Amino acid sequence: MGTKKHVLLVEDDEVLARGLCRGLRHIVDWAVTTTTSISAAENHLETEPCDLVILDLILSDGCGTRLLRFLEAANFQIPVIVVSGNLNKDLRATFASADIHVLEKPCELQDLVTLAENSFMVVPRHGSHRGQRYCLSNKQIEIVQCGCQELTTKETAERLDCSESTIYTQWNRIMAKTGCRDREAVIAMVLEQVRKSRIRTIYDKIDQAVQRLYSNSP
Repeated sequence: MGTKKHVLLVEDDEVLARGLCRGLRHIVDWAVTTTTSISAAENHLETEPCDLVILDLILSDGCGTRLLRFLEAANFQIPVIVVSGNLNKDLRATFASADIHVLEKPCELQDLVTLAENSFMVVPRHGSHRGQRYCLSNKQIEIVQCGCQELTTKETAERLDCSESTIYTQWNRIMAKTGCRDREAVIAMVLEQVRKSRIRTIYDKIDQAVQRLYSNSP
């Protein structure tokens, strides 16, 4: 038998939270911890690991994207399911672009369980370089960009109008600066940074969509 899953439920509706806890424990026998605010969830995650976060979008101390940003900044590779009664077409599309599952309240408990079980099967990302910044020259950045496009050394030299030996030398300097052992590791690092930048943009869009939703409310 596998290890019991630990779920963190971030929900400020205490009645709904109690119902979800009872349902999850009864159907799948998961360990469920409940917090009612983003701050409490952050404090919990700093000390207690979990396998899944079920997150309300609008909480007493802010929008749920604050916790999403916290997870991203801390490099916690934990799947998240957003459960909210404040969803519209724009929000659904924006969450989908970040590969975040959403369910609208009231939701069927079995739908939540199915999404959660699917999330557990997702392979976590590897090779993150949290908090690190590297001072690469413009030429070195161009070389890495060519690597991301899977260009050979010869093709990179032709594109950048330099010799192949120059490309080899610059790759060695890039690896020395980044601490990566090979080109593939450098490229993986860059692609991860691009992904993080894209995710930050998506979270900004979610915040803007939530603001529009509430500004249009009567």
